[in-house]
Amino acid sequence: MKTMLFISAVILIMVSNLYPQNKMSIQLSGGIISPVNAQQGLSGLVQFNYSTSKNNSVYASLFTSSWDFNRINFNEDNVPLPIKSHDEENHILNSIYIGDRIIFNRNKFFNAYVDLELGYTHLNYLHVFLERQVNPDGSIQYLPNYALSNEVHESMLGAGAGVGIQHHMVGRFDLMLNIKLNTFNDFSSGIFNFQRTYLVYMFGFGYNIN
Repeated sequence: MKTMLFISAVILIMVSNLYPQNKMSIQLSGGIISPVNAQQGLSGLVQFNYSTSKNNSVYASLFTSSWDFNRINFNEDNVPLPIKSHDEENHILNSIYIGDRIIFNRNKFFNAYVDLELGYTHLNYLHVFLERQVNPDGSIQYLPNYALSNEVHESMLGAGAGVGIQHHMVGRFDLMLNIKLNTFNDFSSGIFNFQRTYLVYMFGFGYNIN
C-alpha cells in the first residue's frame, strides 16, 4: 500500500512538472458498492486530479469500502431449490488507483467523462467454514462454524472503468456523480475474475485548487 502510494505521488509530481500551468482539483465522494453475489455495502473515495489538457486529466485515488456476506448456493438431491448460504463475511476493501479521465461532452449544464484506472487492491475478510445440518423436519442447512473459520488477506491487481458527470456549482466547487465497474485479481483464475467484480455508485464534490 505504501509503495503504491509513493509511486502515485511520484507520477503526479512528474506530470505537474511537465504541465506547470494546469489545473489541480480534489474530489471527495461516498456511495454504495455492489459486489457480484454479495450484499451491498458502503464506499468512500479521495481523489487528486491533475489536468494535462482541456479534456484530459490524470488522477490518483484512495478507495475504501466494506460489505458483509457473499452469497453461495448448494444443490442437494431431492431438494427442488438451491440451499442459500455464505462462506465469507466482513469484507474490507482498500485500493490505490492511478487513472486517466477523458471529458467527451461539454455543455452549459455539465461535463461528461470516462475514467480508466489501474492499481493495487487489498481485500480482508473472514472465510467461514460451513457444516451441513439436517433439521428434524428434514430440511437441510449449511451453517457457519466460526471455531474453524479464518481471516483472509489478499493483495491483487485492480482495474476499472467508469462514466460520470461534473456540474459546476459556485466558486471552486463542483458536483460529481459517477458509476464504475472494477475487478481485482491475483491471476490464479485467469485475467477476469467474475467473483471479484463490483459496481460502485458515487456522489461527491470536487474542489478546484487553482
